[in-house]
Amino acid sequence: MSRKHGGSLTSDWQKLQAQLAKGKPQPKVLPSGLALGSIRLRPSVFQHRDPNQPEGKAHVRKLVEAIGRSKTRTLEPLTVWWDGKTWTGIDGHHRHAAYTAASVGANHLVPVEVFNGSLGEAMAQAAAGNSKNKRAMTTGEKTQAAWRMVVMDASLSKADIADAAGVSQGSVANMRRVHKQLAEAAEGANFDAPTGDHRDLRWIDAKRLADGGEAREVDWEAKDEREAAAMAVAIRKAIGNRGSQKLHVLARALEIYDNRLGDTLIEYWSEKDTEDDDSGPQ
Repeated sequence: MSRKHGGSLTSDWQKLQAQLAKGKPQPKVLPSGLALGSIRLRPSVFQHRDPNQPEGKAHVRKLVEAIGRSKTRTLEPLTVWWDGKTWTGIDGHHRHAAYTAASVGANHLVPVEVFNGSLGEAMAQAAAGNSKNKRAMTTGEKTQAAWRMVVMDASLSKADIADAAGVSQGSVANMRRVHKQLAEAAEGANFDAPTGDHRDLRWIDAKRLADGGEAREVDWEAKDEREAAAMAVAIRKAIGNRGSQKLHVLARALEIYDNRLGDTLIEYWSEKDTEDDDSGPQ
């Protein structure tokens, strides 16, 4: 579910637009639902929550338990949207992660609800959807969701964005002002956004840039990779080759260190699989 492993918002948005332009007709969905493996996730566009929060991982664990108690091994429906090529999950990322963690298999049929609308409307629906199996967004996540809608789809009204993200219309109006200011500055070559496109900035950084400051944009993937390499070196120095010789003991040691690690690994590998699938021929 983490956005850091996928493309940027703008690049994935443009990919979806191109895909929709030459897309295949939307197929029918059987009452029994869709096979889990046929539902693709595009977190850079449709996941408005920070997947690295402990609350999210604890929520996934609870959902896995709910799947185990269910006779059909299913949860409430995922919301899916036809992207011109495949069914994309736009609401229910934690439920999808729970199915993966529960090892139900790619062919397992899961209940779905189909959302019909434009790309921008699907993004808004991803923010607006709520169910008892979905944790509430934090204030920061709501603000970021609103900013993402502002910069990516001008056809969404101020009221639509405010309602979907759960922010005030005044906040949306301010975001529109900042978006216009930065877009005009980019056209005039008055600045270069650190990412190459101000739409990929976080709202807090976009606002800072518009106010004359510097956006603290970070290559999070590169930063995480450096930190991971340093941790790996530290672990090897501490335990030598014992870990690779006794992987089950190492696994247990890591679980003792932090019992959330198992869920994190499952989620990380699931994201990598989705990413690899998405890098194939279009």
